[in-house]
Amino acid sequence: MKKLSTIIVNALLFFTPLIVFSQTSELFEFNKIIFIYICSIILFGLLIFKLTADKLKPKLSFFDILILIFLLSQILSTIFSIDRHTSIFGYYGRFNGGLVSIIAYITIYLSIKYLFILNNVQSLLKTSIFSSILVIFWGLPGKFGYDLSCFLFTGQLNNGCWTNQFHPDQRMFSTLGQPNWLGAYLAVNFLFGLFFFIRSINIKSRCQKIVWFLYLILNFSGILFTRSRSSLLALFIGIAIFVFLHFIRIKRSLGIGILIIIGLLIFVTVNGVDFSKTITSVFSSKKNISTQTNKFNVGVTDSFDIRQIVWEGAIKLGNRYPLFGSGVETFAYAYYFVRPQSHNLTSEWDYLYNKAHNEYLNYYATTGVVGIVTYIILIIGVFILSFSNLSRLSLKIKELNKNEVKNKQIYNNLRILN
Repeated sequence: MKKLSTIIVNALLFFTPLIVFSQTSELFEFNKIIFIYICSIILFGLLIFKLTADKLKPKLSFFDILILIFLLSQILSTIFSIDRHTSIFGYYGRFNGGLVSIIAYITIYLSIKYLFILNNVQSLLKTSIFSSILVIFWGLPGKFGYDLSCFLFTGQLNNGCWTNQFHPDQRMFSTLGQPNWLGAYLAVNFLFGLFFFIRSINIKSRCQKIVWFLYLILNFSGILFTRSRSSLLALFIGIAIFVFLHFIRIKRSLGIGILIIIGLLIFVTVNGVDFSKTITSVFSSKKNISTQTNKFNVGVTDSFDIRQIVWEGAIKLGNRYPLFGSGVETFAYAYYFVRPQSHNLTSEWDYLYNKAHNEYLNYYATTGVVGIVTYIILIIGVFILSFSNLSRLSLKIKELNKNEVKNKQIYNNLRILN
């Protein structure tokens, strides 16, 4: 049972990022979510069989309760949705984020909790890292005009199979379908790789140190090729948290973490997030949107200015449906109820926005106060549990160190007596 569930969970982490199929209405997300549904259904069956056969009564943990409260908020938002079908199955161009997918992810979590051996968590991380390496190498040729997806679908090794909205030579998206999604995926795996790199420092094998260091360079290069500012910012925040938490356990790792952060900051400051803009321009003061729109006939409206407009609309939408929002995954429909007029003066006036491009505002707009509050509580709960577990681990380490000191004292005393 545990062996089968281990295989399925590893398959989820390895194959999901890689799955693309040209014979469906959507190349990337639809095929990935179908694979996730199949695996979650199998895991659900194994979970029910395990609980029934062993006559186990699941004990809800603090985190389980938070997840169930969040699920309840999504169910209520779906019930009062302006389009229940979309809220249940997800937006047609995404097929992810709907109530069914949320239930699938919770099923996977519960399966890992009750069926999976927690000692194998590190093997899961390595599976994800290995898959990310394949994702990066699949996307790299497209950066130079030789997209492998085009070769797979059309037999031509170029970027010609993509529409004008897709430019893999400008922003790499590989098998994830969107540069920001690829950037977020790589940022998470970078932290996994950082864990193994710091861990390898205490190992005599020089080969492991080199391998993990090269992976970090490859991963970070992939993030830069996506030109995803949000992913880069999330990466720096993640590294800072990682270093802080690891410092509590092993103080000497602080210097390593600081060197990594400084090195990445220097690299980005010199080269820029997209190799044309420096980090100072990324976090520069907000430009006046009206000034930008006057340049509409000259060039493309800055993406941050457009996002500000979309965020304004998201807040208005949340205010219009304050309790449960417009419904899970209905932003693409409901945004037109409150769409600011200034959006019509941008270069993306004819684009369809199915997300608010800010997860918190997106939850507020589509699930209301109930949804955003439960979502924030869930995130806070993760931090509380992390610090709680870390504190317990630190106490155990201190206790082990005390016992080690006592044992050394006893040993020295015995040597003196002899």
